[in-house]
Amino acid sequence: MIMVSSDASLAEVLASSTLIAQTWPQASDDVFLLVHLIKVTLPSLAEVLSTGLVSLTSATPSAAGMSLGLGLAELTGQAQTKDREPVTDPRRNANDVVRIDIVAVVAEGRSAGKVAK
Repeated sequence: MIMVSSDASLAEVLASSTLIAQTWPQASDDVFLLVHLIKVTLPSLAEVLSTGLVSLTSATPSAAGMSLGLGLAELTGQAQTKDREPVTDPRRNANDVVRIDIVAVVAEGRSAGKVAK
């Protein structure tokens, strides 16, 4: 799965295990595992969810917005196809979601974008 973020500071934090640990000392393992499962191991949202480790905590049926959770970490983003087209109702169309444009990652009551700035 392809994971991107148009927020440069958020992308910088998520690309570094050191910055993840500095940003979320208590939840760094959850954030790292969530990012790793999405980015590296599986080709679609359906397969990420099938591991049972990551849950789809919210999805907007009429739009591509969704949130994924693992332990103390929650990632919010826009579900997209490989061609960057929005995937409406990510819950029902999880096989079509192969790219996530990350808007925020929150753990310990803090968002990476807010902390990194």
